[in-house]
Amino acid sequence: MGSVQVREHDRAARKWQLTRPLAGAVVVLASMTGAAFTSMAAGADSPVTSPTSSAGVHAASRFAGTSGPVFAINATLLPVAAPGAAYVPVGLTVSGVTQSDSPATTTVTWGKGAVTAPAKALPAGFVLSAGGVLSGTPSTSLTSGSYSVTVKATEKYTLLNGQGRPVRTTTTATATIPLQVASTGASGTLALSTGSDFTCALITGGTVKCWGANSAGQLGNGTTTDSSVPVNVSGLTKVIALASGRSHTCALIKGGTVKCWGVDESGQLGNGTAAGYSDVPVSVTGLTGVQSISAASLDSCAVISGGTVTCWGDNTDFQLGTATIPESSVPLVVSGLSGAISVAAGGFSTCAVVAGGSVDCWGANGFLGDGTTTNSTSPVPVTGLSGVTILSNSLLNTCALASGGLVECWGFGFLGSVGDGTRLDALVPVPVHGPLTAFALSSSDEHSCALVIYGVVGCWGTNESGQLGNGTTTEADIPTAVTGLSGVFAVSTGPSHTCGVLSGGTVDCWGDNVHGELGNGTTTSSSTPVVVTGL
Repeated sequence: MGSVQVREHDRAARKWQLTRPLAGAVVVLASMTGAAFTSMAAGADSPVTSPTSSAGVHAASRFAGTSGPVFAINATLLPVAAPGAAYVPVGLTVSGVTQSDSPATTTVTWGKGAVTAPAKALPAGFVLSAGGVLSGTPSTSLTSGSYSVTVKATEKYTLLNGQGRPVRTTTTATATIPLQVASTGASGTLALSTGSDFTCALITGGTVKCWGANSAGQLGNGTTTDSSVPVNVSGLTKVIALASGRSHTCALIKGGTVKCWGVDESGQLGNGTAAGYSDVPVSVTGLTGVQSISAASLDSCAVISGGTVTCWGDNTDFQLGTATIPESSVPLVVSGLSGAISVAAGGFSTCAVVAGGSVDCWGANGFLGDGTTTNSTSPVPVTGLSGVTILSNSLLNTCALASGGLVECWGFGFLGSVGDGTRLDALVPVPVHGPLTAFALSSSDEHSCALVIYGVVGCWGTNESGQLGNGTTTEADIPTAVTGLSGVFAVSTGPSHTCGVLSGGTVDCWGDNVHGELGNGTTTSSSTPVVVTGL
């Protein structure tokens, strides 16, 4: 436990040093347009551009109109589906109708058309809500490949004719959206979660394997012995999602309960004890109906059915959404927040995507994205964000992926972690250089990675351990392509290493490997991807 205490002492000292410049930060704003992923390779003068196709930004969605206004479906890039794993909700939106065009309140209804291979309304396990949100848990029986989902929105509205009389009419728009389903095989990996020096994988069938450091039970196998190859977490079944903090992990169980294991010095396991650590999973107290989870350095959070958020663990920087206690070993409801879709816990702040795609944050400022440096014990809106589908929070910065696949980040920028081509701190969101177009996102401490079309991974920020995967240890303030990696459908970043799940269910990792966190049976670090063995 001594090493854990030293690490957290260093964390506190580092926070004091790193957050001071935020008070005088210069905020850099840049325009954002719908472009393909473009970045500069480290040490090169030519851009690295991912392949493009109709699966990019769907600017060619069909328009439909009558004598009234024209409108269209804004079809965002869709994440790759992993059978058996919860699908991140993606909102489809309608544009084109304004109050000046249509004096009456408009009503949009959504429907779904046929898809290829097989010909069903939607691939098994997916749901399209009346509000145009695609979600669900893809069926494990799904055949891998590309599904072409056609959705249709019908707009009902009232116009005034030349005599000022109301005329009721409708118009429709359709969009065909590619939806990729990965092949995971009989025992493949569905999702990853990386901690400080360990990695965990969600396996087809709902079990979990972990590898790397284990001095405080991070591997959950009932021991405190490191392992450079994956080992089974004890007693876990029917897991549908994972979230790892610096030295602990939580698992969302089918039915809406949560179990956690690893370091528990601040109550981040949520079982009411703060007992130091647990080397096997323990149940979080009083949690039911959980829809999604997130974990940070010393705290954890969950979104509950109905849109409330609960958090537990360290509260030094008000990341639990209250100023009354220093920590809590049981979940506390975040006040002043409703309609939450997902939550992202970070080192010094917590953020949530709320209904409509806006983002609220609370905790230490410089990291809240509201343009100020004032701490907040309750949620405050992040400036200028809308249509957000994925949120990734880390120790020193936060990144959001909005409808259309565009990425914006804010927070500490000295090591290039904001990704906008500067080393400046950002008190409000700024576009990642490119602009970057992505469909998945992960951030940890001082670097981030994004998944772009066709499974290409781009990373930026600190790189002292080779965690950017580009064959160097030089930090990058714009996205750089991970060397020799393609066909990736999930990515997860730890402070000093990164891992990706490839179509077929195999896993590659890169970066620091002192404790075997790359999972290849060695403790040799690598600045390019290596294959995890035994999955």
